[in-house]
Amino acid sequence: MSKKIVVKTPATSANLGSGFDCLAIALDIFNTVSVEIGNKSIRVVGEGENELPVDENNLIYKMIKLIMDQQGYNVPELNITCDNNIPISRGLGSSAAAIVTGLLIGNELSGNQLSTKDLFVLGSEIEGHSDNVAAALFGGCQIVVQDKNINSNVSIPKNLNVVLYIPKESVSTDQARSVLPSSIAYSDATHNLGRVALLINSLNSGNLNDLKISTEDKLHQQYRQSILPFMRVIINSAINAGAYGAFLSGSGSTILALSAGKEMTIAYEMMDAASKAGVEGETLITKPSFHGAEINIL
Repeated sequence: MSKKIVVKTPATSANLGSGFDCLAIALDIFNTVSVEIGNKSIRVVGEGENELPVDENNLIYKMIKLIMDQQGYNVPELNITCDNNIPISRGLGSSAAAIVTGLLIGNELSGNQLSTKDLFVLGSEIEGHSDNVAAALFGGCQIVVQDKNINSNVSIPKNLNVVLYIPKESVSTDQARSVLPSSIAYSDATHNLGRVALLINSLNSGNLNDLKISTEDKLHQQYRQSILPFMRVIINSAINAGAYGAFLSGSGSTILALSAGKEMTIAYEMMDAASKAGVEGETLITKPSFHGAEINIL
């Protein structure tokens, strides 16, 4: 069988401030992976070009093999090309994108025996948390209840835009989680519960003025400040420049601002604040993606 499989998967940003480990949004930044049978090779172009493995340790290949092994298929010789636009280890869901991509390809090569829901459950188990996986697979903004394998879509205003400050410095998820406490104060829990409820209502209703309060957090960002000391000053610069809300994207190191105008000003002020803090990086203006991973057979 000769066919070319092409999968386009979005970047994702988890937490959105107050929605720690239960909320994520897909972004209009994509990795595109092409797979053909024959001439076994893996090539990475763009982000991660000199970092990601190009052998059987490649995460996409491992996911393809996992699915095909489970379904009783041998993995054929594959020519895999990864055209990556999602920064690595910057809190933008690069690993979730690779997991979702590989699972979709493996499922296609083994006769599509698993449903999208099955892939979501499997991907969540592999990733260890389901927020980024849900957003990468289904698109839009997703609520997840991981222990029940539930996801639910949150409406996003069509005029909502995103401004990213992407530091040159990377942060691993393990490193970012290592600084979190083993328990939290009751008052901090209720602080976030009220705000994440308001956040979902703000997005559903389009009342963007509530985003500043509703994206505030006491469960993870204050602890991650120790490894990302520039975080607070860049968040404040975005809000002062006109962003409706700003927060750490996933486990970092990227800072994400939500806006509906003034994006160039917000990007400039975030860059200026970072520069004054001695941090190197770049800004990117984008928007939410209303579509999750897409697979095409050519």
